[in-house]
Amino acid sequence: MAALAAAAISLVYLQASGISGVPDRTTTAHVQVGETLRDVAERSAPGSDPEAVAERISELNGLGGPDAVVRPGQALTVPDGLPAP
Repeated sequence: MAALAAAAISLVYLQASGISGVPDRTTTAHVQVGETLRDVAERSAPGSDPEAVAERISELNGLGGPDAVVRPGQALTVPDGLPAP
């Protein structure tokens, strides 16, 4: 019962803080000079948990984890958290 209450409180906190889940829709992003995978995650899905987005980018691109090294110009499939035009 306590675990359920803790989960409910966490969900309310995440909703109140504006942090949302990882978007299902994807797009292609290119790594900019000096960016890490987390930077790409923050840019591609603002408002989402950057660690979760970085993990999803890693999965989508077979990178071996959210701490994988990326290089400038590298094309990555990323969750698309930007508003549709």
